[in-house]
Order: sequence, then C-alpha cells, then structure tokens
Amino acid sequence: MRQTDRCGDGRRRTHPGLQPLLIASLCALALLAPVGASGIAPSAQAQSTLAQSTQAQTAPYAAACVGRDGRQYVCGPHNVEDIDQLPDRPLLVASSFNPPPSQPRLSLVDIATRTARSLPIDIAARPDPIYAACPAPLDPAKFSPHGLALKRTGDGQSLLYVVNHGGRESIEMFAIDARTADIRARWLGCVVLPEGASGNAVAPMDDGGFVATKFFDTREGPERPQFLARRHTSAVYRWSPGKGLSLLPGGEMVGDNGMVVSKDGAWVYVTSWVEKRVVRLPLRGSAPVLSATVDFMPDNLRWAPDGSILIGGQATDIEMLIACKHTRCPADWGIARLDPQTMAVSYLYWEKGTPEFAGATVAAEAGGKLWIGTFFGDRIAVVDIPTAPLHP
Repeated sequence: MRQTDRCGDGRRRTHPGLQPLLIASLCALALLAPVGASGIAPSAQAQSTLAQSTQAQTAPYAAACVGRDGRQYVCGPHNVEDIDQLPDRPLLVASSFNPPPSQPRLSLVDIATRTARSLPIDIAARPDPIYAACPAPLDPAKFSPHGLALKRTGDGQSLLYVVNHGGRESIEMFAIDARTADIRARWLGCVVLPEGASGNAVAPMDDGGFVATKFFDTREGPERPQFLARRHTSAVYRWSPGKGLSLLPGGEMVGDNGMVVSKDGAWVYVTSWVEKRVVRLPLRGSAPVLSATVDFMPDNLRWAPDGSILIGGQATDIEMLIACKHTRCPADWGIARLDPQTMAVSYLYWEKGTPEFAGATVAAEAGGKLWIGTFFGDRIAVVDIPTAPLHP
C-alpha cells in the first residue's frame, strides 16, 4: 500500500494527492441540492434543446487519441463518472457528471472505433404505469446523471437506470433499442428518492425493481463534516413495483457509493467510499454481512466476464481530499478485482494521477480492454487487462 507522496502544493502527506473533490466528487453533490418533485413538464426551451441534440446525435463528438503519457484514450467525454456495456452490442453507455453545457449528459461509446456520440433522449408525455407515482416527465434541460446501470430485456433491448440530481433526486428509467443504428434512450418514468437523499449508484433487480445508494443525508448539512466524523448517514434503498421504497438492513455506512447485484439476485455488493470497504448484503433472508477492505477509496463496481467484480477508485482518504481542496492535486487511482465468493481483493492497477488522467471512478471490461472513467477530466482511458495482479 502506498503510504506517502507529494501533493500539488509541495507538502508531504499521507496518501497521494488529488484534484479537489469539492469541485467534482464532493462539492458537485453539495451544489446539487436535492429537490422534490417539481410537477413541471419539460419547457418549450427544453424540448427545443432535446430536438437539437437528437438531430446532431449521429456525428461522433469524441475520438480515439494517444496521450502524452502514451496511454490510449477516447478524448472528448467530460467527467465520465460511470460506464456500462449495452447487452449484446459492442457499445458502452457513459454518464457525464456535471459536464460543460456543450457536452452530452449520456454518451454511446463505440468499442471498435473508440469514438463517442451523444445518446439522445425521447421524453414520453406520461410515465409507464409501473412508475405511475413519478410526478412529471424528465426535463432534459435539468437532467444531471451520476451512476447508471443496464439490464437486458431482449435481443438488443435493455433498460437503463440512471441516478439523477437535476430538478429532483431520483432514479430515471429509459428503454434502449440497439437493433437499429439510430439508438435512443426512451424515457419511461422515475422513482423520486426520499427527502434528504443524495443518490449515487443504482443496480437493477430481476423483479423489475432496483437498489440504489444514498451517498449522504442533505438534511444533516454538507457531506464533508458527515464524512470526516465517519457518520453513518448513507443508506441502501430497495424499490420494487407495487411495494415502493424501503431501507435495506446493513446499508448504513459512510459514503455508500457504487453497487452491483449478483446474477442470482441473492446479494448486493456496495462500496463504503470513506471507509474503504466493499460490503456484501443479503437481498433474501438474513445471511451474514461480509466485508472486504480495499487500499484505495472504492467508487463504482462492475461485473467482469469471468464473474469477478471490478473496483475503480481514488488512492487517497477523506482527510487528504480536504487538505487538497485549494490545490490542483491530480488524484492517484487504482483498479482492483474482487472475488464475490471469498471477498478476496487483488490489484490490477495503481497509477499516479497526471494532468491528463486522474481520479478513476469506474472500470468496465469490454472488447478485451478496461475502459476507465474519471470524476474530473475530458477522456476515458483504455488500458490492457493485466495477466497477473500487482499483489494479492
């Protein structure tokens, strides 16, 4: 485990330095004060913006590039916080967390050409009956995605679940049909999160529902004091059709972040970002809760084709984030692999943050490569899959 390094201000500290998360991973959430259901349909301006993005979606806005560090990238997508692969297709869906106004919120990344184009959103006049409690259609002008997840529903067809901070704190659902070249996300409905919840990640379940993480409680003030005091104000929510939202026992940790659900629907794996843990919680019965320690701050989780779980995160701790808030400290980052049965962790990458790429948040395996997103940057890294771990 890396013990010390120099931050951007020249002082020697415990753990590597990183970009100020008050701008990105932390303060961005604080600026996005959660609001309840607005009850307002998309404005004419928002509908016009949506139409314009739909017309322009066929042209890639990002392309493959090679950085000064020699690493392969898809250059263009900003703040790609989460990535998942479209089932049965050589395409990735990426969410951009607080991107520049000119950037799309959701992107399609072509694995073969390493180009990215906007994923346009079509808004229905009313939600699907399964989401009848959704108070209003999504306003694309306010849409602010965070974590996402995909669920296969048929050949080339899938459901996309997205954590949204814009206009309301919610999970937004979309249908994607990838059987045609003109791939779109058709909005289906929403589930508004409880008062005080700042969402982070979501994972679908077989019953048509989902689980989602609450990163911190906005009713308790800013997230920084809650994290520094190691207060357990995070949670895991479970939503099922006809049953609504409930709290999942054992999910109250410090900075609940990424998550995945096991293929058999028996377990959910959740990262406790501040505590540097991955926790396995039962979704059926009352089996024991298991936990694995990670040497970095684990962010998002993704299933790998071999049945393991990939962990992406930042090589630092919460105190370092606060110490670096006034400096430009590129975040060191790590990628690890978790055995879902034994909860053993092995490390694939431990990299120094650079001005080109820092602060990894997710690693998704596709096309024989790892595709790595970041909370603060203008590219997706594309790296080889190591044949052996760095250390057990």
